[in-house]
Amino acid sequence: MDDVEDDMDEEIVESDVEVEGGSVEPDNDPPHRMGDLSVEVSEENRIAAQEAKGKAVEATSEGKYEEAIEHLTQAILLNPASAMMYATRAAVYIMMKKPNAAIRDANAALEINPDSAKGYKSRGMARAMLGQWEVAANDLHVASNIDYDEEISSVLKKVEPIVLKIKEHQRRYARLRKESEDRKSERHAEAQKACEGYDSNEDQDDADEDDSDENDIDEVEEVEEATHKTLNAEEEEEIVESDIELEGETVEPDDDPLQKMGDPSIEVNEENRDAAQEAKRKAMEAVCEGNHEEAIELLTQAILLNPTSAMMYATRATVYIKMKKPNAAIQDAHAALEINPDSAKGHKSRGMARAMLGQWEEAVKDLHVASSIDHDEEISAALKKVEPNAHKIEEHRQKYDRLHKEREERKAESERKRRKAEAQAAYKKAKRQEKASSSKRSGGMRGGFPGNMPGAGGS
Repeated sequence: MDDVEDDMDEEIVESDVEVEGGSVEPDNDPPHRMGDLSVEVSEENRIAAQEAKGKAVEATSEGKYEEAIEHLTQAILLNPASAMMYATRAAVYIMMKKPNAAIRDANAALEINPDSAKGYKSRGMARAMLGQWEVAANDLHVASNIDYDEEISSVLKKVEPIVLKIKEHQRRYARLRKESEDRKSERHAEAQKACEGYDSNEDQDDADEDDSDENDIDEVEEVEEATHKTLNAEEEEEIVESDIELEGETVEPDDDPLQKMGDPSIEVNEENRDAAQEAKRKAMEAVCEGNHEEAIELLTQAILLNPTSAMMYATRATVYIKMKKPNAAIQDAHAALEINPDSAKGHKSRGMARAMLGQWEEAVKDLHVASSIDHDEEISAALKKVEPNAHKIEEHRQKYDRLHKEREERKAESERKRRKAEAQAAYKKAKRQEKASSSKRSGGMRGGFPGNMPGAGGS
């Protein structure tokens, strides 16, 4: 009965995982119409589908999501072979907080095009809305590998900590259940041994003492083995990070003396402002003719005349980039952004300069900010070169963070096993000593009465 109660006491009841980030109730609306993939799409239908998609985008920007869904459904029926149509409708369903509908469309998009970044992104975001954190993280990582964007990065920053918590929770309770089973097995073994009893005499006592010595040796060996494993875990080879194979050329940092900067406390009159603009105009002419040094002189003159103009600093930064002087460009970009934090040209120049120095992650951030303020083709082209490197670096960092964490966990587990082995050895030794002591106290009563007592035998 006691054993049963002990077993009941040791049942492991998992607590809920406390996660941040809300989820939504699953939507159970009837599915919208899907296209027939066997239909051959004419050029006329393809054009009509694009027009319907354009109307859907307009409706979405005005918050008319139901209307957008109708337009996109029309587009899908006209061109059912387009993964983009399904992925776009999935994105609208996400805005409407209808994750199941979004997942259906994302699955359809991925059946047509298994490399659809928007399909994986939509499905990942929908799964996150349903609290399916681990599969959401998988989808978002695939989407990011195909076509990285800031929205994916933002969602991953919310989802990944939750996934980590879930995995730690699972590992913890798996360990607790195993330890509980181990304790149950030990108790059953001890109970069984106690029931068997011993037929012992003095010779057997001597043998028991010999067995005890052997058991002590065995236990010492067990503890030594556990200690050896712990030391091996501690002495495990240090993790040496491999180099990352990145694409794109970088330049040597420029170490020229700091360029002249303006005094922002000076009050700029109209005359100086006009003169600064004239100097800037001449600088642009010099740039067109390839006279970069002359352009720098003229822009420095413009900055001294009008030190409150973010545009003057940002323009000089672009010339420094042409001259492959990224540090000078970054100095000017900083100055431009101190005056105007929303200077697209300031963020763009700093991003391109950082890319020249191989500062890929910082470059991506600057270029994305520039693009969100005032997108242009040059930023887009730069991002296509820079983003793959930034993503490789992030993956590399995550990989080695995981390896370091796993190494520390192995060390901790080895140390736990060593301590457990020591405790078990001490417990078993104490039990044997107690049994031996009890045996010696009752030894005179074994095998019948002593010979000098009445009833000891004989006629």
